[in-house]
Amino acid sequence: GSVVLYPNPAEDVIYLSGLPVHTTFELRNTTGQLLSSGTLTERIDLRGVASGTLVLTLKNQHTIKQYKLVKR
Repeated sequence: GSVVLYPNPAEDVIYLSGLPVHTTFELRNTTGQLLSSGTLTERIDLRGVASGTLVLTLKNQHTIKQYKLVKR
């Protein structure tokens, strides 16, 4: 199964579906600054994050995937 992120661009929250169990995440801005990290649930709160392009890295036992998203 593939991971689906929505909405993109996002305002306050990004939702994820199709996640493998025990997935962790790192949310960074384009300069590489870590904005948020932890064990993933179905959503990531973006309310404290500045607008712009973000890079979301998802990691589990088998894979590491990166997604670009835009915070309005």
